[in-house]
Amino acid sequence: MISPSEDVPALHRELNRRIKENDFKIGPSYLMRPSAYAEDGLERVWKTAILPLLEEHHYGDDRVDVPARYGLPSLRRVVLGDAWTA
Repeated sequence: MISPSEDVPALHRELNRRIKENDFKIGPSYLMRPSAYAEDGLERVWKTAILPLLEEHHYGDDRVDVPARYGLPSLRRVVLGDAWTA
């Protein structure tokens, strides 16, 4: 389950802040699924739905490390700071 310190809306905002093109921003529906709030659900949604979309968007652009730029651990470090432990 998502910990009480997990601020899902803030993670979503940070994700979209990192996406430069408005047409490729990620909608909130990915994070509104009940499965996202099950144990390891947020990680699963990120790994199976969000990151593949962004991988496709950046296909052929070797300058973008999609997991490093948009991955949940990277976003958590910014949003949760010291409250997040890997």
